[in-house]
Amino acid sequence: MNTMPHKREIIDRYLLDELTESERESFEEEIREDESLRQEVDLMRHISIALQRKGEKDAWHKHVSAKYKRRLIVVLSAVAAAAVAIVIFLRQGSEPAYTGEQLFADYFIAGELEIVPQRGGTITAEVARNE
Repeated sequence: MNTMPHKREIIDRYLLDELTESERESFEEEIREDESLRQEVDLMRHISIALQRKGEKDAWHKHVSAKYKRRLIVVLSAVAAAAVAIVIFLRQGSEPAYTGEQLFADYFIAGELEIVPQRGGTITAEVARNE
């Protein structure tokens, strides 16, 4: 156990409870005798716990987030439908600002007709006035 990667592998296996009974007893004896190893094991244990909690927290946030999005869509759809219904209800009794005849009279521009010769006959085409 003198190489660092080997120690980390043993620490990982120890924290995951993957050591055999004899390996675990031997490693725990080594932990009791070596202060730096004990500190490293404690640090790795805290890191492992923090990562596990973060994973649980992320999973919870994803679940809550998806649930929240669905509810938000339902609520916004209901609000939009209510807004449309209110606008329709309020506009039922009111007269429109313009009638179709008024709009036609105000905005229709009659074009001039021009005869355009073509092979086989003539076609009447409308030419718009530029006003």
